[in-house]
Amino acid sequence: MTPYTNQNLAERSGGESFSVLPWSCLRYADKVPALLRVRGYRFFFFSMEGREPPHIHVAHAGRYAKFWLEPVQLADVRGFRDHELTEIRRIVIENRQFFLERWHGYFGGEI
Repeated sequence: MTPYTNQNLAERSGGESFSVLPWSCLRYADKVPALLRVRGYRFFFFSMEGREPPHIHVAHAGRYAKFWLEPVQLADVRGFRDHELTEIRRIVIENRQFFLERWHGYFGGEI
């Protein structure tokens, strides 16, 4: 997996620049509202991320992952094992439309 950088995120978003969320923000992950909870996984986004392409964060027991929603693709991961990522990806795919509706409802834009 290639980690996303400011440069390749800008390329992915058509040239718009924005910053990769620093890992230090994860200390707030349990304080933001969850969009969905499934099997102990918390799915959420941060309110300051509207300039990035639509994505969802997932956290569980100190582990973390971020998935792009268009298309569904793993963006970053800390601590989850492959079998957990397979399950999380399936959950993201099953709830993709819901996540996109919430994303665009919060940040504006069309689905």
